[in-house]
Amino acid sequence: MHRRHVGQGYRDRVQVDIDGRRFNGCGGDPVAPSGLAGTNWRVEAVNGRVTPPQGQYYVQFEANRIGARFGCNGMGGSYSQNGNVLTVGPLAATRMFCPDPAMSFENQGGAILAQPVTITSSGDRMTLSNSVGRIDLRRTY
Repeated sequence: MHRRHVGQGYRDRVQVDIDGRRFNGCGGDPVAPSGLAGTNWRVEAVNGRVTPPQGQYYVQFEANRIGARFGCNGMGGSYSQNGNVLTVGPLAATRMFCPDPAMSFENQGGAILAQPVTITSSGDRMTLSNSVGRIDLRRTY
């Protein structure tokens, strides 16, 4: 699988020869990221509710570690990925009380991550969803 600089994977490899020059590239339908480690994402919405433009709303992946902030407290833990299913281990979080909307985003985001989520991606966007809800993310570089 080849990767573009934004981290989006594609199933097919393309090779084109024009006027004696060879061009290589990728094509086909994008697939879910196979390696989340080293990627950073801005939380754009939780359960369809858009996050405020100011504040810290992010999900970051390191090797087997996830860090997240939904506007107030930081949380982190381990994770594993099996295909397009992400399972987050127990999350440790700071416990400051924060006014809404940050507190409601945090409660909903944490509840979603507490159960396995299905990863759906397209370009620089990724969605984490399960029966509890949905987190919409945009890749930051």
